[in-house]
Amino acid sequence: MPTDDMWARAAGRRRDESPSGPTGRAERDLDNQRMRMVHQGDEQARQHPIGGERSPEEVAREFIRREGSFEEPEDTGGIRKGRVAVIGIVLAVITAAVVVLATRSGPTSGPTSARATAQMAANAKALAAGCSANPRARANEMTFRAPAHVIQPRTLYAATVVTTAGTFRIGMNSLGAPNALNDFLFLAEKGYFNCNTFFYVSSDGIDRTGDPTGSGVGQPGYSIPAERPAPAPDPTHQYPVGSVALANYGPLDAGGGQWFVVAGPAAESLPNKYSLFGRVIAGFRVIQKINAEGSVSGKPTVLERVLKVTIQRASV
Repeated sequence: MPTDDMWARAAGRRRDESPSGPTGRAERDLDNQRMRMVHQGDEQARQHPIGGERSPEEVAREFIRREGSFEEPEDTGGIRKGRVAVIGIVLAVITAAVVVLATRSGPTSGPTSARATAQMAANAKALAAGCSANPRARANEMTFRAPAHVIQPRTLYAATVVTTAGTFRIGMNSLGAPNALNDFLFLAEKGYFNCNTFFYVSSDGIDRTGDPTGSGVGQPGYSIPAERPAPAPDPTHQYPVGSVALANYGPLDAGGGQWFVVAGPAAESLPNKYSLFGRVIAGFRVIQKINAEGSVSGKPTVLERVLKVTIQRASV
């Protein structure tokens, strides 16, 4: 798995190659990143290509490509090697129980049985990571005052998000929505997101989490105003697939804690009132898997959970 010093070396190689020096290059990279994340909605952007002028987001993704997949990291949200065996045993017991119940109760519908099995498997992974066996139980009781500014200048930020459905990584933008990014970094490092469910999963393409209560109204004890991105030239691509933004709640479009990933084209045309602070740069299949368990109403058929969010930093 990439380490912070490796990230720094990867970013440093690009910086040293710049004919105009590190400052000018970093500024252009950050500016290019902002433009891509706010305005670019074409198919090429959705696939996150590598090459040409590279933003910190793209440098991070190239480094991940060079190092190989991180889909099975050593640290899976608190699951240590000893606990992996526990997961296997629990899953075996779950499978046996499902078979016995199905035999005793007669025929069951395929989709219902599959959902029940998937939910029990997700619960077993969450339990092994230190979460409650009940996905509807409150994840934590944490509350905070509005955080101090923790973002450092000329720093690349990424987040590795381990979930019961797999692992994905977010490349984050400190220009477009610095308060939103600050909120995310602060809460992630406090462990606030651990064991939170993806409580709202819309088949229209939204995977939402960050509420320990799972009710959609939970917040960390404070709120921050929305930092609206500039209107996209094409409003149908305001939030390109893979975008990560803070969710709003209340009449004033305030946010804090709750965030969502755009999982499909139908959600790209959301109005520009959500603070856009990142983009999924690897592991998008996990986002798709979670979304496939959603519904038109937004009530998920399987409650997947965030197990751990780890922040990576590197100077650029």
